[in-house]
Amino acid sequence: NDAKFADELAKFKDDIHSGRFTYRFLRCVCGSANDRTVVERDRLGLFYRNTLCMDCGLVRANPIMDGPSTSLFYDLYYQTLYHTLPGQTPSAEDEFLATSEFSERNYLPFVDLKEKKRILMVGCGTGAVLYPFLKAGHECFGVDFCAEKIEYGKRQGLDLTAGHFEVL
Repeated sequence: NDAKFADELAKFKDDIHSGRFTYRFLRCVCGSANDRTVVERDRLGLFYRNTLCMDCGLVRANPIMDGPSTSLFYDLYYQTLYHTLPGQTPSAEDEFLATSEFSERNYLPFVDLKEKKRILMVGCGTGAVLYPFLKAGHECFGVDFCAEKIEYGKRQGLDLTAGHFEVL
């Protein structure tokens, strides 16, 4: 319901401002610090910077929450904030379509399409962010904890795995 959503969003913002969540900046896994910011805010308008490594093509959140903060976030807020939209519960198909269109507009333009890329997304959900890259001819892989979302993405032709990223 809308009141619960608004209440949880307000609590989460309060927790961020209070310092309850700890963030850290990381270099890309390739070792590069040559990043370009592609998105500063998520669909709720919350700060969630996504960067593209200009050397290897990895799109990642940076900064990220540390391990304990990530666990706390998923325990307290993730399901309510990101899988319950105010006034509606979108179908998996609608959510996939909206997210893949967002990815096509905001991520795909930053990738050199002249050569095929291998793209991995940790925390991929249905893989909708990866889908435009797959359609453009890139190899796409994803991992997420939610087996139901992984199965939906697999039905769209994506190579996705359920579990922790260490399963890869």
